[in-house]
Amino acid sequence: MIFRILFVLTLIFFANEGFTLAPWWHRSGAFNIADVGNGLIWIGIFLTPLLVRKRKELVNPISALIFFYVLFASIHIVLAKANYGQSLFDGLIGIRHQFYYFSFFLFLLLFDDTKIIVQLLDTLVIISIILVILGIVNYFGPTILYHKWAHGQKMRGGITRAFIPGMSVVTFSALWVFNKWIGVNQKIITKASTIFLLAAHFFRQSRMRLIGLIFMMSSVLVIKRKWKPLLVLLVCSMATYVMLEAKIGKDIMANLFTSAYEDVVEQTGTMRPRLKEIRIDLKEFRRHPLIGSGLAAIRSTTGLGGSRLRLKLKDLSYRSDLGYTHWLKFYGMVGVVWLLLFFFFQAYYGIKALKKCVGMDKAIAMFTLTYLGYIIVSFFTLNHLMFPRGIVMVCLNSAIIIRLHFNSRSRIAAHDKRSQP
Repeated sequence: MIFRILFVLTLIFFANEGFTLAPWWHRSGAFNIADVGNGLIWIGIFLTPLLVRKRKELVNPISALIFFYVLFASIHIVLAKANYGQSLFDGLIGIRHQFYYFSFFLFLLLFDDTKIIVQLLDTLVIISIILVILGIVNYFGPTILYHKWAHGQKMRGGITRAFIPGMSVVTFSALWVFNKWIGVNQKIITKASTIFLLAAHFFRQSRMRLIGLIFMMSSVLVIKRKWKPLLVLLVCSMATYVMLEAKIGKDIMANLFTSAYEDVVEQTGTMRPRLKEIRIDLKEFRRHPLIGSGLAAIRSTTGLGGSRLRLKLKDLSYRSDLGYTHWLKFYGMVGVVWLLLFFFFQAYYGIKALKKCVGMDKAIAMFTLTYLGYIIVSFFTLNHLMFPRGIVMVCLNSAIIIRLHFNSRSRIAAHDKRSQP
């Protein structure tokens, strides 16, 4: 059990580029520690089926979708050569991180019961708290992280945005500990962890991440009619926010709203480049509306040596600050249908599991649906589905959904068998 958890934590560590804890873990055009995670996935694919007996769960719609996606993404290697003259080798390098989707099969096989799932999720909460603390120390004290934003990510309304490593893990953990609190665990440590990780999102000042998190938390509390937890969450969050604001000396909440207003109305900040990217995305979609043109396999343009696309294609390559329109540009209508099915089957099996499960399983099922909702809402500007740090969390969530579905079905079948005379 410990080995399984360590294996997954190591994979998440690689997918998040080692949480920027060392300077050499990501050097553009030279080395990316996320590639080590790719190798780990392939090793797991060959070894895990030999070590795990139950494999019938691999037959499900999400498995089929993931197989299709990796095949479809690989076809873009050929399209990139035909349309843009990029070599097949460079195309393989450009598409390599999409193989992180195979982590779904590893997660599904390795986490076969509730106990190990809960242990993994609780461990991620501890790791997330440590990452937030590192971000706080890095912001107010010496620079201890190695990232281009380690000294602060630009100015937003006069405030230097904080950098917290592994935010995909932090958000994932925040939603888990929140659902654990309102579902089965009323301990003070669970409440405090929820408040702390929510406050970290205010500190980070990533607007869409914060909007998605608050929207899903509020929706769950309203749907479940949990008015007391909602009040506690608001009061404690505001208290934490006031302390943070007093320390920084700026009005963080007002800054989030005013900067968003200025970005949209005055087209300043991140809005102008995003609008430019959206126009490029839609233009490319109109040129290649069915399956895309191979842009998904474009190798990043850099100033370093090696084979690279010409500079004028720079605007067509990967971006992390748009989701839906980038997906449309890369994969066309086939990609849109795939995305709808991917979201639909997760929601379908998640809801089925939620209806059948009780206790901790029910809390986990509610968490998976909450995280799915967060992905759908925030995918407008956060590209969760094309970078390892997002792919690995989405695949983990999907695998948990399918595991809960099969486990609940097995329990019902076992109960019916015992009930027979």
